[in-house]
Amino acid sequence: MSWREVLGVAEAAPSKPEPPEQNSQYPQKGGSTGGFVDFVDIVQGGSDSIPPPVDAASIITEAARSAGLLPETLHQTLSTEDLADLADGTLPPEAVTAHARSVAARWGEDRVLDDETELAAAERVRHDPLVDLPLLREDRMFIERCVVGRSDRHDLLTEYRRQWLAAADAEGSEIRRDNAARRAANAWLRSAAACSG
Repeated sequence: MSWREVLGVAEAAPSKPEPPEQNSQYPQKGGSTGGFVDFVDIVQGGSDSIPPPVDAASIITEAARSAGLLPETLHQTLSTEDLADLADGTLPPEAVTAHARSVAARWGEDRVLDDETELAAAERVRHDPLVDLPLLREDRMFIERCVVGRSDRHDLLTEYRRQWLAAADAEGSEIRRDNAARRAANAWLRSAAACSG
């Protein structure tokens, strides 16, 4: 869905602004004089105005950061039309920020559109690497004992997830899969974080 559809903005051809009023005391006869009147024309958005350059990547990065998303994730939620409008300056940065915050809020409430399922799942895992692992209460207590107060907590949890998934994939029996994954991930964490349990 385009930002234009969300905000109810009609597709309109760019209109040329009205020319500035002429001072009858100093009439301007045909063409540009290169003087004060041209400067006023530019400032007021006249035909000679130069649009400021738009850095779409920095606008997306700033909007994503304000919503707690990755810039790549926000970029993927924008339609081709939105990206084109952003590049040519017709999509205001405030609208991109509002969109980012709206997406983050929806995902936080588990209101995910069909085409956003993978993106939302990746964001959840990024924030909490253990989010969808079938951990037992004892697993969570062990993990917390190992990572509490550590500056590399997120890295340890991310690697714990990798270890779990690799061991689960390697186990052929579905019945044994969770226990094999649990053993491998807990053994790795025990040695990596030098904790007991």
